[in-house]
Amino acid sequence: MSEYSILLSKSVTKQLDKLPDTIADSLIEAIEGLAKNPRHQ
Repeated sequence: MSEYSILLSKSVTKQLDKLPDTIADSLIEAIEGLAKNPRHQ
């Protein structure tokens, strides 16, 4: 199964940097999961 690339804009990256690490890590993990399964349910 192929993986997709997830590209984040600079503004999204800046917003993630402003969040507490625990929340940002959780969001990044979820976003990375979309690369493996873009129809995540």
